[in-house]
Amino acid sequence: MASHLQIIGSSITREAFTRTRNTSILLPISLTSLSLFSPSKTQSPIVIMHIIASATSAILALAGSASAAFATVQNNCPETVWITITNSTWQPVQYPIPVNGTYTQWRSGIGNAYGLSKTSAYFSPSTPKFTLGFSDSADHLLYWSLINASGDPFAGQPWRISLSEPSCSPNPLTAYDGGLVHACGDTSNLTVTVC
Repeated sequence: MASHLQIIGSSITREAFTRTRNTSILLPISLTSLSLFSPSKTQSPIVIMHIIASATSAILALAGSASAAFATVQNNCPETVWITITNSTWQPVQYPIPVNGTYTQWRSGIGNAYGLSKTSAYFSPSTPKFTLGFSDSADHLLYWSLINASGDPFAGQPWRISLSEPSCSPNPLTAYDGGLVHACGDTSNLTVTVC
């Protein structure tokens, strides 16, 4: 059974995934090093509050230290958009991004992909897919590309991919470009805005 810690309405598990009402942040840390335990009747509320404060400080410090290396999806569509996240380490995971919702993840490593669709059946051959691939390389560059498969889930709706570093090109990208690979400094935030 996974250890859980409640912090201001968010549940943090060993996978270190936190989710708030409209925003999700994935932090690549292990909470096992924070010595989490299930509260018992013999532990005072002060000890439990100290553990919560320490865990919160550690998580915020990690999130703040990586503030320039995020990948974000902002859903401005009038309907839920599904994000399917794949990479070279984990099994694919999927989350709904509600209307006016945002998904943010700390970028890390190589072989990452955000697959966006209007249905949770992302792996169905008939589902239109918007797929952004990105990798942070050892040479301090962010490499990224965009493809669509089985149609365009945002046909007739605007979208853009923008980077926080103004010198990156293209910036923004507003049309499919055949999967060209682009490069930019690895401290640049990568943001996809749909609709």
